Amino acid sequence: MPYLNKDAGSRDDGRIGSNNGGTRLDDTELIAPALYVIKSRAARRHYFPDGFFRPMTFDLILDLFVHRARGETVFVKQIIATSGLPQTSALRQIDRLEAFELVSRAPYDDDHRMIVLDLTEAGWATMRKFLQSITIDAEIADDVVI
Repeated sequence: MPYLNKDAGSRDDGRIGSNNGGTRLDDTELIAPALYVIKSRAARRHYFPDGFFRPMTFDLILDLFVHRARGETVFVKQIIATSGLPQTSALRQIDRLEAFELVSRAPYDDDHRMIVLDLTEAGWATMRKFLQSITIDAEIADDVVI
């Protein structure tokens, strides 16, 4: 069940987030908006009850994006530990992302007992488009006077 969003980031209808001629950022410049989203999603845990925003699938893919943009290898065990989810729940979310062909798992070259988790090219492209769109939205919002 591959994830196909052919329209994401390709609209040119003048709406906010349409990516109609906005500034394109390189991968390292997309780390800051990704970290901002991670931080804001973590902050909401202080205001809302546990489980209010489950499942945390989006948090997992954001975390993977930041690690990949930094050139870091990520292991399944590491993602589970930082997710704040029970192991079975985290693995279920990873399975879900893998079913949408947004992430992939592979044995680590140096130690085949360890499993590397990474975004697929489709997952990478989808996250880049998403982060580009919210960055453009933020640029537009900065220009709005209330």
